[in-house]
Amino acid sequence: MKTAIFVLFGSTLYATVRYNVCKGVSWNDWSVYTLNKAFALSALTLLVVAVIRQRFEKGSAKDKTLSMAGLFAFMHGLLSLVLFSPVYYEKFFIQGKLTLLASWSLLFGAGAAGSMKGVLQAQANQSADRGVMKLTLLVFFIGLHAMLPGFQGWFTPSKWPGGMPPITLISFVFALIALVAGFYPRKRI
Repeated sequence: MKTAIFVLFGSTLYATVRYNVCKGVSWNDWSVYTLNKAFALSALTLLVVAVIRQRFEKGSAKDKTLSMAGLFAFMHGLLSLVLFSPVYYEKFFIQGKLTLLASWSLLFGAGAAGSMKGVLQAQANQSADRGVMKLTLLVFFIGLHAMLPGFQGWFTPSKWPGGMPPITLISFVFALIALVAGFYPRKRI
């Protein structure tokens, strides 16, 4: 629980400074827009923590970070539905329709949301190696969900508000870390 609180606090602080302070997003949008970003980053971060713990620590499959990650992911999905319009996500739309990258991003996000409960339940019912591999793949698909609509902005650091990397970039890097950790060969003792 302490890990989840720390991660949520750090994600909220980062999102607030990046979007509200440096980018100039209205403070009226803090409670939904900015927190939505914080919930998304927190959910992914906790899933990455769970992958690393499960891969390198024995007996941590019932880690509470998984349930908190699920809660934060649910909050992100709910807030995204509330916000989903060209007003908030202009780059997702062309002439009122979804772009190709936005469509794929939503598909990966929906697929991750739909499979999250099953993957988390499988943690208790499968071997540690098999469970962590499923969790790792889930995290990677969430990373793709984050990457697709935002990767074009990764290559223009001069446009990053306050010089702070986009949350999509951070999320994708975390997903790659989970991918490496999740498939890292475990030594048999």
